Amino acid sequence: MADKANEQQMRARLIEVGKSWLGTPYRNTGCLKGAGTNCAMLMWAIAREAGAIPADTPEPRWYSPQLHAHSREERLISNVLGCGCHEIREDQVQPGDVVAYLTGLSHGHLALIVDWPHRVIQSSAPRGCQYSHGKGGRVAGCRMKFFTLFPPLENGDHG
Repeated sequence: MADKANEQQMRARLIEVGKSWLGTPYRNTGCLKGAGTNCAMLMWAIAREAGAIPADTPEPRWYSPQLHAHSREERLISNVLGCGCHEIREDQVQPGDVVAYLTGLSHGHLALIVDWPHRVIQSSAPRGCQYSHGKGGRVAGCRMKFFTLFPPLENGDHG
């Protein structure tokens, strides 16, 4: 029970930290609250600031904002896995998990799940960090993968 309580506290902390980034402008490869960030750096910074990943976890590997349009290399997915996340099913999603969107030849966008699918926190050009619908706007119709930092429950369900 204590592990589940700690998990719920960390999930709440991830959302709290995510909210503190709202209004930060979009800036490719940036990672400074209030000054600029992109989606990959935002997810990494939230997890680090919340204490969900070690402080010495390497920054996401650099990528061009157009990489997903021209390459099948799953660099964003590699970045997410490199932070200790593992893939889960959509029916297992909980607040504090991450969604990756297939926006071209590879996954090119990430968002923090607040209340799936009604509310995610994302950073995208030109609007920057904002709340969005997880299945609306520029990601409407995109295929998705879901990731969590948290271990699955014993029965194989996550939520």
